[in-house]
Amino acid sequence: MAKRRGNREGSIQKREDGTWRVQLRLEHKRLSYTAKTRQECQDWLKRTINQIDNGMTYQGANMLLGDYLEIWLKTIKENRRPKTYIQYRSNIVRYILPPFGKVKLRDLHPIRIEKFLTSQQEHGVGDRTVQIIYSILHAAMASAARKGIIGRNPLDAVEKPRVKNPREIVVMDPEQVRQFLITAECTPDKALFHLTLTTGMREGEILA
Repeated sequence: MAKRRGNREGSIQKREDGTWRVQLRLEHKRLSYTAKTRQECQDWLKRTINQIDNGMTYQGANMLLGDYLEIWLKTIKENRRPKTYIQYRSNIVRYILPPFGKVKLRDLHPIRIEKFLTSQQEHGVGDRTVQIIYSILHAAMASAARKGIIGRNPLDAVEKPRVKNPREIVVMDPEQVRQFLITAECTPDKALFHLTLTTGMREGEILA
């Protein structure tokens, strides 16, 4: 009888199309990852085993960041000011979900996040805005780590972006405000968004 693999054992095989695939068992279920090279699979296996040793669960290993942020935002809505909730959601929708929404929590590598933050600054996103993005991700992943969904907070290993202009205010232009309100129509918080943007803030302003 073949020996059943445990949480610290994985297998790497080359596929017919030339890619490599690694498999690992966690809580009697299978995790898998496909890459172009064997080395990438070995790196993934080492990183995943380390996360398991630090408490990562099967749920956390397979949860998408976008799905987790939606859950986390519900907590923010209940425990923070409406303006804070709107700021978090608007930055998540605008900056975080496009590159990371479909990424599994276990694949949020610090180097990947640092490259993303740097690229935002290089493409003209304000330093203060990039720092807000970092802070939102750090807070969300810290919450996931406390709940045992992930083994550690990957943002702990990411350099916090510097703010060169501490007086910077993040402002959406009229067209961005219009697009944001159109998107808000599809959410249960549309009334809150409309009220805050039209009465509680100066036009288009997202307070840092």
